[in-house]
Amino acid sequence: MKELIWDVVVVGAGSAGLSLAIDLHQTGHRVCVLEREAGFCFNPQTGYDPRIYTLTDANQAWLSQLGVWSYLDLSRIQTLNAMQVLGDQDGRLRWSDDGYGLGVVLEGPHLQAALIKRAQSLDTDMIHWGVEGLTHQREERFLKISSASGQTWKTRLLVAADGRMSPLRQSFGLRHQVIPYGQTALVANYQACSQEEGVAYQRFLREGVLAYLPLPEQRVSIVWSLPTDVAQEYSALSPADRLSRLNAWGIESVVLETEISAPQLFELSKLTVKQWSVPRFTVLGDAAHGVHPLAGQGLNLGLQGAACLGRVLAQRSPGPDCGDLSLLRRYERARKESVQRFQWVIDGLINMHQKDQLGRVFWRNRGMTWVNQQPFLKEWLRNGANETL
Repeated sequence: MKELIWDVVVVGAGSAGLSLAIDLHQTGHRVCVLEREAGFCFNPQTGYDPRIYTLTDANQAWLSQLGVWSYLDLSRIQTLNAMQVLGDQDGRLRWSDDGYGLGVVLEGPHLQAALIKRAQSLDTDMIHWGVEGLTHQREERFLKISSASGQTWKTRLLVAADGRMSPLRQSFGLRHQVIPYGQTALVANYQACSQEEGVAYQRFLREGVLAYLPLPEQRVSIVWSLPTDVAQEYSALSPADRLSRLNAWGIESVVLETEISAPQLFELSKLTVKQWSVPRFTVLGDAAHGVHPLAGQGLNLGLQGAACLGRVLAQRSPGPDCGDLSLLRRYERARKESVQRFQWVIDGLINMHQKDQLGRVFWRNRGMTWVNQQPFLKEWLRNGANETL
């Protein structure tokens, strides 16, 4: 019996890795996903997960094309009707849904569960669970992947979608740099007694950036990016004291009533990878880049990368196979520019709001209000966040 050689093996059953695998399967590729966890469970009965994300219209459309959207519980997804950015004084910037769409807000594990169901509907054995301790060996026309338990896979292309710390990226010698922001995100969910339906807010404060993401049933997810010592201090407060602090510093039109999930802390940093690809290997999603949650683009960038890599492989000419370095570099060039652009913009915004000189305070608020009065510039900024796949 002829030994199976996979076109693509994806390591990591997160959103980026699973969406790529589904895309490749639908374009006729032999693909499987290796995941170190023994399984995955999403229990909607436990309330809303604190890992909340925005999803652009372009990514929503792509997931619909993959057949993933029908596996989601739409009652747990909030459509964005408007987005409002507030300065630390009188700066205001607002986008409204005028027919183009601002995207939706949903739980990360909810999306992951839908991706798993869709993958298993296409191939019950697409995801191989409990695979740990991966090593690789180069053969003439493929890579041989081995696990600690002795399982082996032969593949023409290995894709590392195994997270920021990516053991695979390190084993292939791809250099990366982690730049700490000196901030920690405090994340929690709240029940609101007053809020404008479907409106996301982001407020720039001198302590850090406070983001409100709307959820169904008058619930709100907050992400507060703070200096690490302040985040730890706020996390140690009682729920009542933390709620009081949020309502005092937060958004006047949103009154938070009850804390419904314990706060979680996430240290914030930027990740850059100098070279994404070598022959028969590339990185994807968080293994390729890391951005500050300020822009809300981490999940979207990962999905856009998966769509791009899938398109490059599907449209290749008959000659090269999936591991050809020229194809992988085409994907890398296409995606690096978008990632670097977001990182540059975010770094600039953070730097601008960490300085309290009188001139900076005046101009950052005046600039925000000026942009709000420029419809073409506002549209350009929105299109940049919701770029076409």
